Amino acid sequence: MGRDLVKISTHKTDCPLCKPWQGKILSITGRTKGYPTLEEARKAGLFHEGCRHAMGLYIDLDKEIEELERELRTPRKQAAQPKGCGCGTIIALLGMIALIIIVVVTIIS
Repeated sequence: MGRDLVKISTHKTDCPLCKPWQGKILSITGRTKGYPTLEEARKAGLFHEGCRHAMGLYIDLDKEIEELERELRTPRKQAAQPKGCGCGTIIALLGMIALIIIVVVTIIS
């Protein structure tokens, strides 16, 4: 799951360029709808020279839990099982038994 959201740090500031972005969640690429983009924030002045703000990865835990629950509810496709009577398995077992008998008889003789 690719991560696209970051949260801007908060601290006491009177800077009119930074103040609107404090604590905001931004989309790095713009793919996550409903969030302003990091590019928009930068164009508006966030991270200007001398800016003390930072950003950190933001994970929406409620959304993560919903997605995991959805995955758990969705039945997984099982690999196709080869159809047949199982004769191959029986033949392989009989061959192993015959080999064991030959080894035992050779040891006893």
